[in-house]
Amino acid sequence: MKYFIQRELSKRLTARLQRQRSDRNWPIHKAMIARELDDFNEAVKPELRYLIADSLISEKARKRSGQSYWVGNDSLTMRQSDRLTARADFDFTEGGVTQRKYFELGASITIHYTFVEGLIQVFFGPPCHEENKLARMDVLIWVGRNTDDLTPRFIRKLLKKFLVFSRVESPFEVSSLYERSAVRWWRFLDVRNRRQILEKTNTLLNPWGIVVWGAALAVLNLIIGLIQIYK
Repeated sequence: MKYFIQRELSKRLTARLQRQRSDRNWPIHKAMIARELDDFNEAVKPELRYLIADSLISEKARKRSGQSYWVGNDSLTMRQSDRLTARADFDFTEGGVTQRKYFELGASITIHYTFVEGLIQVFFGPPCHEENKLARMDVLIWVGRNTDDLTPRFIRKLLKKFLVFSRVESPFEVSSLYERSAVRWWRFLDVRNRRQILEKTNTLLNPWGIVVWGAALAVLNLIIGLIQIYK
């Protein structure tokens, strides 16, 4: 029992030191991420345009203006500019006819850090129509504890995924069956959304979804079997 307790205490000490190290290093990695987002934003212009927001700057502005604000968290968010749809409402009033146009709210990627806990989370926010923004369901695409994982190469890989995700989720764009299946898989891996996904008849568990994923699992089992045979 004494050995077990010592081992557990050692693990907790290691985790605490790692959290403290991540707290110290987060500002350095955040600056690098900001540069990568800026470079990406420049590379996709003029076809795509993104807005980059720093939560720390936003919260400081809220504090200065006397509004409620958060502490203990920090994040960078890059969101695609909104796009005008063809839908509009017309209301007849005594003063005449008023028109309201609707927009597609752009997709977003958020790299979020929680101090003291040392928790890093990356979220993809899908594009959605303005009137459906409350039903918008983000995807937790990655979770980590070590800020050293946030390398330029890792951020670029995330941005590649994000481009595919935002295209698949937008009705303005077209995508392949493979790309749509990949995005569904990313959603399924998000434990927060898993129950909701399994309850929806129009996602993974519809008849076509079962056929596709059944075939994918069969191929995977075949590959694993061949590897074991020829090891």
